[in-house]
Amino acid sequence: MTTGVQAPVSFFAGTVFRQIFGDNMQVSVENTGALGRKLTVQVPSEEIESKVSGRIRDLGKQVRLKGFRPGKIPVQVLEKRFGRQVRSEVVSEVIQQTFQDAITEQKLRPVAAPEINTPEPTPNSDLEYTASFEVFPELESLDVAGLKVSKMVANVVDGDVDNMIDTLRRQRQSWTDADREAADGDLVFFHYQFKSDDAQVPEEGEERAGAILGQGAFDPAIEEALTGMGGGAEKEIEVTLSESFREQSVAGKSVEAKLRVEKVQEAQLPEVDEEFIGSFGIEGGDMDAFRDDVRQNLERELKQSVSRQLRGEVIGKLIDSFPELEVPAAMIEAEQQSMQQQVQSQMPEGAESLPMENFREAAERRVRGAVLVGEVARHAELQIDQGRVRDMINDIASTYENPQAIVNLYMGDERLLSGVQNMVLEEQAVDWVVSQATVEENEVSFDEVMQAGQA
Repeated sequence: MTTGVQAPVSFFAGTVFRQIFGDNMQVSVENTGALGRKLTVQVPSEEIESKVSGRIRDLGKQVRLKGFRPGKIPVQVLEKRFGRQVRSEVVSEVIQQTFQDAITEQKLRPVAAPEINTPEPTPNSDLEYTASFEVFPELESLDVAGLKVSKMVANVVDGDVDNMIDTLRRQRQSWTDADREAADGDLVFFHYQFKSDDAQVPEEGEERAGAILGQGAFDPAIEEALTGMGGGAEKEIEVTLSESFREQSVAGKSVEAKLRVEKVQEAQLPEVDEEFIGSFGIEGGDMDAFRDDVRQNLERELKQSVSRQLRGEVIGKLIDSFPELEVPAAMIEAEQQSMQQQVQSQMPEGAESLPMENFREAAERRVRGAVLVGEVARHAELQIDQGRVRDMINDIASTYENPQAIVNLYMGDERLLSGVQNMVLEEQAVDWVVSQATVEENEVSFDEVMQAGQA
């Protein structure tokens, strides 16, 4: 291993040997792939033994052993009794510290915790260990001036407020029996039996169900067939069920459907009166105050949706502009697992898990986007805007009954606070790209922005 301090060299260039921190530690860096790195660190035995001896002396002042006066226990006894444990603890601490020092000196940015390989520590022997890990990729330059970005522009208008109030009314609607034929928007309770060439649902008798006509939640073809039927009416027709029908044995198939309507109910919307307005925390039933409150909520949602759409637009353009960028396999695998778990949590209990490979392409794209956002932040030398962090937390808290309690929760929880900080830094990176790129503003409606943001 070389002695003396070498001139700085790129850690991408094969194996690099460098002595740092005087004569205390030597480090070598080896490339094991495009992003793989293997650090070999050697610490002289004197460093280890000095720390072990000091730790054992301190123990001698604290421990009590039968047959010895306090503070008078021979070092040999302490070494025999505690040496193995103390040496193991010291080695663990030295590895943690020297690894951090080494990656800082070599300007390495590990993606995840390294895989450490070290022999059993023995007295008077140099400590040598290896640490294997992946590093974040780095772009030498990041020119985004040529990007063309589309940004949605919209405002909340009175009609949007009216539509939201109607939505709030529908959320609190009640149902009453209607002695007439069913129409769109009615709730119909009915019995059914579906029979295809190779299946029957249910296997025996009929199944009971309810559906609000026109929403397609049960099956569009069946809801259309129920339209115009009154209580007690029966019908036998041949229809093709949707591919997403709840019973997979007949989904997407042509079936003979037997339908029997039990009853039809129509919606009763509440009046926008003092009681209704008061249920949203507006005292006195003040209509103007209620509409102002609804407008503020819509404007907050609009801002968030525009931000989501713009973020997706920018990140998508970045991904398309740097297709050659290598991304860490460990990050892709972790994202695949996260996506698989998220999908699995939404599936019926006992359902078979989807293979990890199904999420590979989407996971790689997400990781590629996250890495590129990080590179934007690095090249632009962005620092987290704490004012924006507070604003985002306040926005989140404003949707709760006790906003200050939510603010305190976020500010006191390192994990929650870190999540918000990451989102703010991502927004800052997107803003920086937008400031450099060519931006085309498209005026659209509130609903169009919301649909794009959800997508």
